[in-house]
Amino acid sequence: MENNRVREFAMAEPAGEQLGAFVEQQLHALVEGALHVGVSMGRLSQIMGRAVRSQMPFKVATGYGTSDEGLESLLGAEGGCVEVEQARMLFRKPGGVTRQALAAQIRNGNVLACRSGGGGYAVPVWQFRPEGGVVAGLPETLAAVSEKLGAEPLTAFAFLLQAHPLTGGRTPLEALKAGQLAAVLAAVDADAR
Repeated sequence: MENNRVREFAMAEPAGEQLGAFVEQQLHALVEGALHVGVSMGRLSQIMGRAVRSQMPFKVATGYGTSDEGLESLLGAEGGCVEVEQARMLFRKPGGVTRQALAAQIRNGNVLACRSGGGGYAVPVWQFRPEGGVVAGLPETLAAVSEKLGAEPLTAFAFLLQAHPLTGGRTPLEALKAGQLAAVLAAVDADAR
């Protein structure tokens, strides 16, 4: 069973084309060895992430020089965020919902939002379907992220917008839009370990 997970993880990306056969073999051996000694995929991901980040030059010019720039980049991804007034029109088309109804959806964890500096909400537009409502599986994903990774809204933003090996190297948001809720929930579980 574990070897199948290793193969699926190693084959999630066309790594041979991007990294070369030798590097792919080394990564496969690393994952297999880590699983063999009991290191979870989530923990291995954290360790590898720190190792990769330590080799990256963090310059202001790249947009990640300060925490404010990083936050701005996160909130601006995939079309950015809007205020509640605009989000209520995206939630139900064409007439929208009341501010109170959308606020209730946010409080209940069905719609993702982050408190903005002025006390309002920054609501990401990428969570809404073109016909209204939210992407299928989003409420379940938000509940799992809150329970297993933390209730801070930015945790959900970061999880949904960063590529993950268990979602085929795509972002969990892309996987949700493709109807792959099970893979997204497996990614949440892996990150929780």
